Amino acid sequence: MDLNQIKSVYFLGIGGIGMSALARYFKRNGVNVTGYDKTSTPLTVQLIREGIEIHFEEKTDQIPKEVDLVVWTPAVPKENAVYKEFMQQGIPIKKRSEVLGEIASEFTTIAVAGTHGKTTISTFIAHILRTAGKEHMAFLGGISKNYGTNFIEPSIHSPQSRVTGHESRLTGHESRVTDHGSRVTDHGSWITGHESQLTNTTVPSFSSLPTSPSLRQLIRITWIYMTITTK
Repeated sequence: MDLNQIKSVYFLGIGGIGMSALARYFKRNGVNVTGYDKTSTPLTVQLIREGIEIHFEEKTDQIPKEVDLVVWTPAVPKENAVYKEFMQQGIPIKKRSEVLGEIASEFTTIAVAGTHGKTTISTFIAHILRTAGKEHMAFLGGISKNYGTNFIEPSIHSPQSRVTGHESRLTGHESRVTDHGSRVTDHGSWITGHESQLTNTTVPSFSSLPTSPSLRQLIRITWIYMTITTK
């Protein structure tokens, strides 16, 4: 399925943090976005303010007449009446992780995987890219206090935009996957090993930054990683 041809998408469980980020992505790209969730939350209230129609009752008569794709989260059981209705109609149903993977496959991607810290590191990388003036968009596993959202939009829609994701199931031939910093037990060796992949490039020490040594080291690792993967 070509996601660029979709005109109407329905989110089954739209109030989830990952689902709502995808909903914002499609809305931003001019797609008609609607959805269902069991309860109203501050996040669903905000989505409604952004122009997304959401219903909170498990009633099939509230489903839009024309839907090209249903994005589903397993948090909503298959016994749900809305899910059953879409199955009966034969409308394509894809998991959130599948759709995110298809979007990411169109871009140079930085994907953060691991057990803990995915959202923190993803937000950190997205902020570095934004501060450095690198065009990108980011799907985050939480609401960033800096930006007040879990989907950071690019200022322009460019095929060169980077995608930063917290989802470990991202796929695509250009995807890059890294793990939480705690998995790297010897940061010095990591830097030395990856510096060999850089040619005619001096890695900044970032010693002038008013931060802790450990944070400067993480910034340095991120800088090397970005340089290697975006050449």
